[in-house]
Amino acid sequence: MIFMPPEYVDIDIQLLRVLSSPQSNTQHVDEEEYVCKSGNAEAGLSSLTGDGRLLYFPRAKPSTVIYGVDFMDHTKYRPFPRMDFPQRAWPSRRIAKAPVWCSVDLRDGNQSLDIPMTLEQKLAFFKFLTETGFKEIEVGFPAASETEFAFTRALIEGGHIPEDVTIQVLTQSREPLIRRTFEALAGARRAIVHLYNNSAPLWREVVFGKSKAEIVGLAVEGAKLFNEIADEMGPEKFIFEYSPESFSQTEPEFALETL
Repeated sequence: MIFMPPEYVDIDIQLLRVLSSPQSNTQHVDEEEYVCKSGNAEAGLSSLTGDGRLLYFPRAKPSTVIYGVDFMDHTKYRPFPRMDFPQRAWPSRRIAKAPVWCSVDLRDGNQSLDIPMTLEQKLAFFKFLTETGFKEIEVGFPAASETEFAFTRALIEGGHIPEDVTIQVLTQSREPLIRRTFEALAGARRAIVHLYNNSAPLWREVVFGKSKAEIVGLAVEGAKLFNEIADEMGPEKFIFEYSPESFSQTEPEFALETL
């Protein structure tokens, strides 16, 4: 359970971490005992748990060190053991550098809320994500609602997207939605457009009433329309992604055929 002082509730969360504690029975610790040792302001304590503390630092940076623990210390993680599986190439590979992380909080995260974020809240959250260091950020489904469309336009027209950050949007493989999506992206320096359509049997047979060939046709026509519009707006500005929705409920051989 998180106990957050009332005066902290409206402050943007900069850091929330669970730290193992040598004092597992501690029920209360004064805020003054916790000081950010990286030159930041004093850390604010928000909660405690049984064998660890949930600490809330409203002004701390990701490099903050508490009790000698560097929150960004990658050396504390061990690489997974290599697998000997010569039939495939990827099992024996090992990640040697940090991958590009894509935040989907503004889309997946927002749709899970009882009350979706307002435009102002979305802008504040986007700023937080860029300050955190994300270089790819999924900003929403512009064709789904006017709020989603307006947010994408606000990011572009307001100059809120750093030059080294790429935004990503989602759209179903339907012509009106694809066109509306590209309208939202007008003026963007660079964007990823993720196209999808459902391929699972239940959706094919009950929702769409389409055959496998027709489902593949939806994906193909959507990809062609993407290329057509991207060519008009500047193909160097757009990255194409596709996925069969409900992949795990789709017959493996058909999912492969769709791709």
